[in-house]
Amino acid sequence: MTLSDIYGGSNRTQHLALNADVVKDLTIASRIAAGGVLVLGIWQQWGSVDVLLRCLCALTLPPVACRTQELWASPDRDLQENRGKGLGKYANYWYLYGRTVKHRSIWSHSALGTACRCLYGYWPALGLLLLPGAVWMPIFGAWMIGVIASDVAHYALDNFSPIEMLLGKAP
Repeated sequence: MTLSDIYGGSNRTQHLALNADVVKDLTIASRIAAGGVLVLGIWQQWGSVDVLLRCLCALTLPPVACRTQELWASPDRDLQENRGKGLGKYANYWYLYGRTVKHRSIWSHSALGTACRCLYGYWPALGLLLLPGAVWMPIFGAWMIGVIASDVAHYALDNFSPIEMLLGKAP
């Protein structure tokens, strides 16, 4: 039985339902991770601000990033009907991406596609790189956990194998 069978298909509604389930699981995992960071921070004797930042990142960012990825930078943003869906005044933002990227190609549905959509969709956040590494590294790491969880769930619902998730589907 595949995820597509469990969720009743692989359209936008099913992707959002699966994503909501992944967000719930990530929220639980994030709470566990934040507790681990807290214990590790006390054991390593990190500064209190550093421990607080890492705990907040571990606790909040993966579930938020997971939901944001499916709503803002989904692998299906290249489809005509999904380019502007739910984006209001930002509906045209994904137009160039959609015109350039072929659906379910290596550029949309693979690890490379995830990286490309992150650069295209979140380029304003690159300003975080100007901050010291101790600040932006935990933020980036926690955000990417959510992004990857969202995309892996999306690919799994589209019946991709683990190898296809990394390399894209064969033409």
